[in-house]
Amino acid sequence: THGASLHAAHHSDQHSQGMCVLRGGASPHLGGRELVIAALPVLLSAGLARALSLRSLSRSIVVSSFRLSFQLLLFGGALLQYLFRPGTSPLSVLIWMGLAGFVAAREASARVPHTYRGMARDCAAASGVGVWSALLYTRTFVLRDATALFWSGRVVVPLAGILYGNAAARTGTCLTVVLAEVAEGRDRIEARLARGAGVWEAARQVVRDGVGAAMAPTLTQMAATGLVTMPG
Repeated sequence: THGASLHAAHHSDQHSQGMCVLRGGASPHLGGRELVIAALPVLLSAGLARALSLRSLSRSIVVSSFRLSFQLLLFGGALLQYLFRPGTSPLSVLIWMGLAGFVAAREASARVPHTYRGMARDCAAASGVGVWSALLYTRTFVLRDATALFWSGRVVVPLAGILYGNAAARTGTCLTVVLAEVAEGRDRIEARLARGAGVWEAARQVVRDGVGAAMAPTLTQMAATGLVTMPG
């Protein structure tokens, strides 16, 4: 009876393991052929843009695709492996965050049609304050892990990357709207100032439009998360 029980338990364990393999499946393989296939829609988009006489957009699509691939190969293949190691110094994580903040600020201000002196500095300050505040709050009160260091690369790097990516996109959108409205409605703003309005009162509607435009994609994503898009 005891032997039969062991045999049954062993058979059940093998069956359970097999079911786990069948249910979990294997990770999809990404080789050279799959990467070429994945690049075809990008090339198609670039071709359509060129057919519509949008040569600058077509060139930007191609250049951005190559740049994206290079950054993923470099960052994912070398830097992430180093930053994710358990013994990585917090200084290395902070240096990466500084570099990421610099790149995010540069990208946020690079595609804004209207510019002014010191715009990149203002982008860095705005995104830096937001990202560091959210990161410190989340790491202190939400993602409290007693087994990991506060500046653990496995926790901080992915979180900071998400925050910096969103901050760069939203800052660029807000700047585009605000500076465009200031350039087009300069007479209205100057008229309000001439009638005694303060700086905030004269530019309040412009700032509201910029913040609203910047937050619209985030609100749309929040409304769709769980139903249309899946986090993670």
